Amino acid sequence: MSWNEETGVPLQKAVQIREAQGKALWYCLPVRATDAYVTAAANDVRDNLDASLPVHIEFADAAYATGTPIDDWYEQQGLAQSLAPDAYNARLRFYSELSVQVFDLFYASFGVTAADQLTRVMGGGADCGAGQNWTTGVLDWNDAKLKTEAVSIEMRNPIQPAPSACPAISATSSTASRLSDPRSSPTSRL
Repeated sequence: MSWNEETGVPLQKAVQIREAQGKALWYCLPVRATDAYVTAAANDVRDNLDASLPVHIEFADAAYATGTPIDDWYEQQGLAQSLAPDAYNARLRFYSELSVQVFDLFYASFGVTAADQLTRVMGGGADCGAGQNWTTGVLDWNDAKLKTEAVSIEMRNPIQPAPSACPAISATSSTASRLSDPRSSPTSRL
């Protein structure tokens, strides 16, 4: 079997690999995942991954990126719901609301073990300049930060250390920097 960046590793296979390795699972849900899809994914992870292993849940990779069909969809949905008068904030707020919705569905599925096993990861911006505004915006919208334990930030230049303006960010892989979760050691995504 082979997978690529477009399709990713099937969830069931990722759970099997992480279970065999005894490592945390980082699962990034697809952009247009329905509530039924998210709930089924949450149930699958809950039922098949050792409850002692941490699970990092992130909705949609690189949501801050502009000029993509998904970016246009976020903007259209945010503007249609009157989340903001401008496209940038409408996109940011729509992404934030969808992320919290995904987090809530996972928490409902995991029940009493959710707080101990799940880490809710909000997608941050590309840097600590303009990206910091995205990160602050998605966390502040409707107090999403109260349902978020970590922020995923893809650095534009993985060789360059995180800017001093972002002291909480630490590199955990060659392509991304992440706020570390105090409940587990940093892990790379499958």
